[in-house]
Amino acid sequence: MQHTPTLVYHLAPGLRRGGSDGSHAIDARSTMPDPDRSQLETEWLALTRETLPALARTRGWPVSADHCFQRILLDNAVGGRWYDAVTARPAYRHIALEALARAV
Repeated sequence: MQHTPTLVYHLAPGLRRGGSDGSHAIDARSTMPDPDRSQLETEWLALTRETLPALARTRGWPVSADHCFQRILLDNAVGGRWYDAVTARPAYRHIALEALARAV
């Protein structure tokens, strides 16, 4: 049986998961060992700039721009609006490592 690591997120002071304003903030502190972040970033860029837009064109998806896929994936990875959880830009370089891994 394979062990799946438990992910722990530290919410920013004053914010609660599922707060009345719908915000979700995730601190970049990690409980997981740091894998090769640059490899994840490379995969992120290829997925959102090449793979998903190409699939969108061939399958007629309503979303086709790279930044739209980036937002969808980041929103899902952080469980809310990505810009509530990641204050620095570009987001993929500053997001918590676990969240980037989930997005990819």
